[in-house]
Amino acid sequence: MARITAEEAHERTGAEAETVLLDVREHAEWAAGHAPGAVHAPLSELASGGRLPRAAEDRPVVTICRSGKRSREAAGLLAARGVDVVDVLGGMRAWVEAGLGVVGGSSGGRSAPGSPPAGNGDSDTASGADGSPGMSRAHSSANGSSAPGGPSDAAARLA
Repeated sequence: MARITAEEAHERTGAEAETVLLDVREHAEWAAGHAPGAVHAPLSELASGGRLPRAAEDRPVVTICRSGKRSREAAGLLAARGVDVVDVLGGMRAWVEAGLGVVGGSSGGRSAPGSPPAGNGDSDTASGADGSPGMSRAHSSANGSSAPGGPSDAAARLA
């Protein structure tokens, strides 16, 4: 099954694109921050026979999660259903490292690079002792520089 980079996913799923970016993370992860224009369908729901969101029906799909593990699994499930699908290598971690926008969460819905909290189901995630996300969202300056809290800070915390 094909895997693409975050940059390729951004190009394929941008405004006016036919391809849909499908975020398969769980509800809390989605709410904490996701790619602009993405559609949400948690892997847990897809795995239990849930349908694709209407916006993703009969369209090519690019799946994304936090690190790439769940999106690859979702892509396999969807491919078995006949969906034209690829997944993002490195997931939202790679998306953030590439300096691509994130909406939702503590940014108040503004588009800004950031690091979504750790999620359930990925083998390389971090969380607090109480199970709460162990990382905070990062924000960059308007010009996308690597000022404190910018994309390079987010990438460093995700490493």
